[in-house]
Order: sequence, then structure tokens, then C-alpha cells
Amino acid sequence: MEVAEVDEPLPRGIFRRGGIFWIRYADLTGKIRREPGGGTVKQAEIKLMDRRALKLQGKVPKLRMDKIAEAKAQAAAAKLAAASIVKFGAWIDDAIKHHKSHSSEDHAYDFARKCIYLRARFKDTPIENMTRAAVNDWMEEAAEGGITGEKEWGPANWNRYHSCFSSIFELAIQRAIGDHRDPPMNPMRYIDRRTEKWKERYWSAREEKAIIKATQERFPGYEDIFLLAIEVGYRKSELLRAEVGDYNPETHKIAIHQRKTKTALPTRYVPLSDKGVAAYKRLAASRKAGEHLVVNKFNRIGEAMGDIRWFDDVLIEAKITDELASWHVSRHTFCSRAVARGVPITDVKEYAGHSDLRTTSRYTHGIEGTSDVRNRAAMNGAKKPATQPSVEGIQKQIAALTELVQQLTPRS
Repeated sequence: MEVAEVDEPLPRGIFRRGGIFWIRYADLTGKIRREPGGGTVKQAEIKLMDRRALKLQGKVPKLRMDKIAEAKAQAAAAKLAAASIVKFGAWIDDAIKHHKSHSSEDHAYDFARKCIYLRARFKDTPIENMTRAAVNDWMEEAAEGGITGEKEWGPANWNRYHSCFSSIFELAIQRAIGDHRDPPMNPMRYIDRRTEKWKERYWSAREEKAIIKATQERFPGYEDIFLLAIEVGYRKSELLRAEVGDYNPETHKIAIHQRKTKTALPTRYVPLSDKGVAAYKRLAASRKAGEHLVVNKFNRIGEAMGDIRWFDDVLIEAKITDELASWHVSRHTFCSRAVARGVPITDVKEYAGHSDLRTTSRYTHGIEGTSDVRNRAAMNGAKKPATQPSVEGIQKQIAALTELVQQLTPRS
């Protein structure tokens, strides 16, 4: 006859359930706690002694559920902290949205394209880490080539991206001030812009003749496009959207349709020289008002010209191959010649469509000694010869002023 095995009595505070030993005790607050003690009585006794020791020390044990709850709380706090950290990518997006609503379509598109490279590096960077060193290091790396697709940056590209960064930081500062928050620092104030020597590049009289000759040989008929550009100061995009009828023979001014910024008037007017008038008339000959002034004559004949790439071939033919030579030099030539010939710099600013007089002041250098000759004569006490206006000239001025007054007078 078998005798049933009798379990030995367990120590106080230890019981068995589900195949393992549990412990039961009162914690520091008097609350009865139960928790797994282990697979043997010895393990349960050691754990029970540990809990009683903590009670004597005035400590409350952290149970598994308490640790899980604490870990969840820490994760939630970390997530909240991460959400509260402003990333530079958010500032970039805000600046892109701002430019879309406050700048021209072309300018907003160009700004957004630059921001693609900024986002690639700084999208997830906290604004606290957007220091002068961080931005300057990126710009130095980009200037060496590879980041933005440019083999090597010149001063112009450096300054363009400098302006891009500055625009983002300045907008963030305005937002902070408007929301009564402490404005962030603008690290671009401590990164120098670079001197753009190409602003001083203009076509000399010899180069102008060489370009006209090369154009007549390679692309006959396009020389008038070049002549009109240096007499008006078009930006390339403004020239390509010029229309027949822009020139007013009564006011002797030509209208320029600009879209660089929405804050400027859509049209500005420039007095056109006789040389420019002749070029305009040849381009507008046998064409109707409102049609494109600049059209193709060799490819897609009669359609509006979409680019000035042919000018690169002209420069090679004219043996003008320095790195600063480009179509945009024609605009610099207009500004430089106007200043050198005595046109007030404030008027040149309006004719060129500059938003800042500091931009126009870059063209105050002399051209082929023209300004030096004029200034030397002035230093010697020479005065401009007095000219007697003709009756016809006075009548034209009176007619123009009368028309202007009528335009400004509000109609009832």
C-alpha cells in the first residue's frame, strides 16, 4: 500500500501557485503585495528577505508593472520633447510657402530649387544646431563642387545661397517677434558675402563691334537683339517677353515687363536712345502690335525665342572667352554706361528695375575713361554748355506733361 506524499509546510509569506513559488508581504505603505518569487523555495525566501530589507530602508520596490509604466512614461516624454523640437526643415517649408505667395513665380521656383539642397542636409537638424559653423561648413563644401551640381562656386552662387539661408532665418525671426517669442539668432550675419567681380564686367566699344560682326556672320538679324539689350538694360527673361508696341514714339520710352518681384510695378519705362530706337524698329518691322518682339529666324522660324543660347557661339566667334563674359553683361553695360554718362544713379536704379540703390551703386566705376574725362572737366570749373530748347521740343514736353496730368487726374 502506497503512502501519499505530504508537502512540507512553506515558510510564512511564501505560497505556491501555478507551479512556482510566490511571496506575499506588506510594503512601506501597508499595502499587501504579491509577486513571483521563483522556481524554488530558496529563491522565494531570498526575494522575500530583499523586500523586507527595502521596507526597513524606507524604500518601495519597483515591480515589473511599475517598470513598464515608467518606461512608457519616459517614452511618451521623449516623444513629446522630440515633437517640441523645431527642425530647420519646418523653417524651409515655411519660407518656400511665403515666397510662393509674395514673390514672382520664377523667383519662387528658383528659391524652392535651392532649398532642395538645404533640405537634403538640414531637414532634421534642430534649429539650435543651425550655427554659423554648421552653415559655413556646408557652404564651403558646396563651393568646392558636388553638392548643388555646380563644379565650383563663384561669388555669385555663394551669394545666392547666402541670400537663401538669410531669407529663411529672417522670416523665422519675423514670425517669432510677431508671436511675442524670443527671436532666434541669424548666423548669416557672421558669414561674409563674396565680392562679385562680374558686376564690373561690361562690353567695351571694341567688344561690342566684335560681337555685332560675329552675330551678323553667324546669326544675321540677331544683332538688333544685342543692340537693343545694351540700350535698354533688359534682363534676359524681360527681353524674351518684349512685345511689338512697347516703344512709345511720343514719350521716347520703351516699356519693360518685369516679374522679378510682386512688390514692384509690373512695367517700368526706360528712355530709348536713337540707336535703340533703330534696333527696335528693325525688330518690329512687318509685325503687329502685341506680337513677340524677339522671334526665331533659324529654328522654328517665326516663333517666340525661348533662350539666348546662340550668344555663346557668337562670343566664341568674337574671341571673347573669359569666364565673366555672358549675355547678362549686356545689362551691366547699360547700367555702367548710363552712370558714366552722367545719368543720376537714382534714375538708373529705376530704369534697371533694382529694388535697392546699393545694387545700382556697383556700376559707378568708370567706363573707358568717360567718367574721368567728365570729372576732370568739372574739377577745372567747366560747366555744361547752355542749349536753347527748340519750339518743337517745348511743344512735345507740354504735350507729354498734359497727357500725364490727364492720366493722374481722377475721373468723376
